[in-house]
Amino acid sequence: MILIDSNIWVYLLDDHTPEHQSVATWFDEAALADELLVPTVVQLEVLHILRRLVHKDTENLAASFLDQELETLPLTTGEIRAVAITFFVDEMAGIGSRDAAIIAHARDSNAILATHDSRLIRLAATEDIPTIDPVTAGAATSAA
Repeated sequence: MILIDSNIWVYLLDDHTPEHQSVATWFDEAALADELLVPTVVQLEVLHILRRLVHKDTENLAASFLDQELETLPLTTGEIRAVAITFFVDEMAGIGSRDAAIIAHARDSNAILATHDSRLIRLAATEDIPTIDPVTAGAATSAA
């Protein structure tokens, strides 16, 4: 299973980003090879970012994103909430509540985290969560 972070979705959907082509190539392969997970918090953030784009038909982009065949993870469960709060209050982690929830979901789902966010990659490594950065040619940055 692969949990895809918000930034990767935006790069995939917005072909004006310099990261679009490498992410699109990676996504085409990943979507065929593995189950894709999306926490509700990621869906909300992607829709928020897409709404702010001025050069795109954001309604069509949002529909394209929401039409993906994905396993949607609930906003929180008791265990996810507890783990996310632990990460969020840990000042050394240096992440916000959204990132804490993403790490908690990846750990709970035993999923590979696909992200281009260096803070998430570093924190995932401390939690033995495997990561992949589709922007940098899909090179694995850590493995459990």
